[in-house]
This record gives sequence, C-alpha cells and structure tokens, in this order.
Amino acid sequence: MTNASQCNWTVTAVSATCDDVSSAAVQYHALDLRLVGSLLVALIFVVGLTGNVLVVAVVVRVPELRSPTNWYLVSLALADIVLLVSAPLPTLVEYHVVVDEWVFGAGACSAVVFAQYLGVNMSSLSMTAFTVERYVAICHPFTARVADFARRARRVTVTIWIAGIA
Repeated sequence: MTNASQCNWTVTAVSATCDDVSSAAVQYHALDLRLVGSLLVALIFVVGLTGNVLVVAVVVRVPELRSPTNWYLVSLALADIVLLVSAPLPTLVEYHVVVDEWVFGAGACSAVVFAQYLGVNMSSLSMTAFTVERYVAICHPFTARVADFARRARRVTVTIWIAGIA
C-alpha cells in the first residue's frame, strides 16, 4: 500500500485516486461520499439499534406486554439487530478503505454474509408467524381466547430461530 504523502492525488466527483509510480492506481471513495455515507449509516445504526433494543427490553421486563403479538415483534427486533450489526458496520469500514477491498479476511466475510441472510430470513419468518397468529385470532376468535398463545408464540419464535440458524 502506498503512503498518502507519496501520492499524486486525482480527485473527481465519484472517487479519489492515488497515482504512484511504484504501484497501480489505488482508488478510494470520494471524501464527500465517505462523510455523508458515514453519517447516514451511523445514524441508521444508532437509531435502529436503540429502538430495537428498547423493544426487546420493554417486552421482556414488563409482564403485561408479553402477548403473542409482542413476542413476534421481539423476534422481528432481534432479526433487525442482527441485520443492523452485520450490514452497516462493514459498510462504514468500506467507505474508508480502498474501493472493492475487504479487510477482515475470508472467515469474517462468510460470517457477515451469513448474519445478513439470517437477519433477512428471520424477519421474513417472524412476519409469517405473526401473520398466522393474526389470522387465527381474527378467523377463529374463540380458539384464540382459549389457547395460551403467548406461550405458543415463544415456542414458535424459538423454533424459527433454531431453524433459521441451522
């Protein structure tokens, strides 16, 4: 890698390149893209993580909120947390290193991709389980009142997470 002081910088609206006689052109994202992108990604990360952690904490700590619907929302919030940790954080790093270069190694690459797919798939499965629960509550209200759906919702949530990870 070339030292920044040895560069003949060429800055365009899209990127900044370092032209050095001893190496091929190293391309970085433009400064304005790095700044604006970093601020937006950081904002999305902080707001999303805060909101989802609060949802989980409130439902777990307040017994009156432990309804089937809220357990599915906890599952959805956990899926969002997985996705928020696995997508924006590597993106922040990518803004500040050489374009198209992954710096964390093959193992971390596989783990991040797995976590991203896990977050998306668990969001879909949680929404599907939530939809089925709502269907039963609306179309079969007497069955819904008799059954312990909060306990079933916890079991379904744990099952879909195990299935999603496996």
